[in-house]
Amino acid sequence: KYEKIYLNPPNGGLDLYQKVKEYIEFYNTKRRHTEIGKVPPNQIFYQKQMAS
Repeated sequence: KYEKIYLNPPNGGLDLYQKVKEYIEFYNTKRRHTEIGKVPPNQIFYQKQMAS
């Protein structure tokens, strides 16, 4: 969040919306989370979906 929003302040509501959307995409698909084995959350989610 800090790198995306605070270091690059948005130029209005639409820009803020786009930056938040991009960060959520990054957070869920690319950012590795140490609590879940250093993998992105989407990877865990889809593995569980395939197992069901």
